[in-house]
Amino acid sequence: MSQAFGRAEKAYYDRDYSFGETVKRLWLFARSEKKMLFILLLAFAFNTGISIGVPLFLRVAIDEIAKTIGVNFTNVNLYGWFYLAGTIITWITMYLIIRIEWTIISRTVTKLRNDMFIQLQEHDLSFFDKNKTGRIMSRVVNDTWELGNFMLIFVEITVNFLNLVVMLVIMFVIEWRLTLGILIIAPFIFIVMGFMGYFLMKFSRESRLTVAAVNGAMQESIAGIAIAKNFAREAKNKQEFYDLNKTNLRANIKRGLTFSILFPIFDFIASAIIFIIIFQGARYVVNDAISIGDLYLFYMYSLNLMGPLIGVSQQVAQFQAGRASAERIFSILEVPSLMISGTKDLGEIKGQIEFKDVLFGYSDEKTLFDGISLFIPAGQNVAIVGHTGSGKTSLISILAHFYEIIGGEILIDGNNIRNLDIDKYRKHLGIVLQDPYLFSGNIKENILYGNPEATEMELEQAVSASHVTDFVEFLPEGLETDVGERGSKLSMGQRQLISMSRALIANPRILILDEATASVDAYTESLIQDGLEELFKNRTSIVIAHRLSTVIGADRILVFEEGKVVGDGTHTELMKHNKAYQELYKTYYEFQGVF
Repeated sequence: MSQAFGRAEKAYYDRDYSFGETVKRLWLFARSEKKMLFILLLAFAFNTGISIGVPLFLRVAIDEIAKTIGVNFTNVNLYGWFYLAGTIITWITMYLIIRIEWTIISRTVTKLRNDMFIQLQEHDLSFFDKNKTGRIMSRVVNDTWELGNFMLIFVEITVNFLNLVVMLVIMFVIEWRLTLGILIIAPFIFIVMGFMGYFLMKFSRESRLTVAAVNGAMQESIAGIAIAKNFAREAKNKQEFYDLNKTNLRANIKRGLTFSILFPIFDFIASAIIFIIIFQGARYVVNDAISIGDLYLFYMYSLNLMGPLIGVSQQVAQFQAGRASAERIFSILEVPSLMISGTKDLGEIKGQIEFKDVLFGYSDEKTLFDGISLFIPAGQNVAIVGHTGSGKTSLISILAHFYEIIGGEILIDGNNIRNLDIDKYRKHLGIVLQDPYLFSGNIKENILYGNPEATEMELEQAVSASHVTDFVEFLPEGLETDVGERGSKLSMGQRQLISMSRALIANPRILILDEATASVDAYTESLIQDGLEELFKNRTSIVIAHRLSTVIGADRILVFEEGKVVGDGTHTELMKHNKAYQELYKTYYEFQGVF
């Protein structure tokens, strides 16, 4: 249990919001729906007016019927028709209210999800390194719906409060003593509301945290199902998920238990009020202080009073639950993005790259690059080699502006990338990673992801250059073949070829291959090697590789070791003078038998 609950902890950016802060932030979202909210308020007010007016008509009808002589059945019938008309109008109004409420909720949820999606797109990769996908999705999917319902609470509380005031005024006018007796009990409702509201808020927060952890575990389990099966971890994963799900169950039971205690208390209070009306009201009728119609009105209004009172209480409970979701949404919307993006558009670039005294680390405690400087002329083909963890992939990650550097500058054609429009800058980059990611859809759609505006000729050139045609021609549906989730219907090598084609169709000035041939068989790699010279022509290219065949053809080889460049030259030069490269050659390249 402790392990599972530990996985349901708050995110590092979560914070608690005061009531005033919550309302203020909520109003920012509500403003876009203020017309619909106003219409909803009018509809509620109209419906409330009918619910107050109908008992007034029936009160007169009952007093008329109670007469021993001279009963005016014409008026009685008229009041009966008023009651029927009021009931029908109430049904129609409630239909409109429900439609308006669902419209407001749906629009609010859509806007919230759009805002959250945009906010998430603005973050650098360090944010996603620290936060699990499932937990983020829980906020976007589940908490937004809770907050959408939360939006309507203020309208309903306002209407219920006005309903209470009007009915109490009427009751005071008819018989103030009986009304006062009823009001003596009313404060207990608000005491119960305040007391139980605290626990509802607490358990609602716990429920939202644990359900996010459950979503995160589910997403992680499905994404890593092949690894789990490989290591026969199904039983262990099942037990961990059971424990985590049980923690969420306990949180939900606590929340449900609070509700189960709350409403029976309200029912008891309602029964006490009805008892006062019957016990004391009957005495007033006998003493001619009030009529039978007045007693009926008190009875009906008391029932109607309990509705708004319980409604307000229930809405306070929902408010507490909504606040928990609001805090989680506002926290993720307000977490600052570390990404720094300018507005400068270079248009066409040459592809000259320079790192000047760059400082970078994935955490504040440890720095990977401590003032690295590097110059790559436009059009040069550079290979980067080094042991795992030496900083090869990190270098291209900060070059692509996936992460923010701590200090120094990264220059493209002499321009600091922090001053460039990040989206336009990245269009000049073509990146092929070691682990190819394909989106759901067909092969053609995945390739065109790199350039949706590409012509058929450009598509054919990219497919041919990356040798995708070598396997596509054997597929029944060719480029229209569905790839499955994350490309599951294709081999790893086929996915890599498609990802290369996707990078090439963008016609980038800077081409980056991060172990791009690691998942390709020897035959396919030989085909790619034949085309690399053409691919690298007129482009600045950076290649991270453990394949000697890729490395030796580079114009220049950079040797990395613990975030530092410890070797710089051609293969021949480094083999003669660089000890670090000589050791790498013996470790990775010598057995490959290129020479």
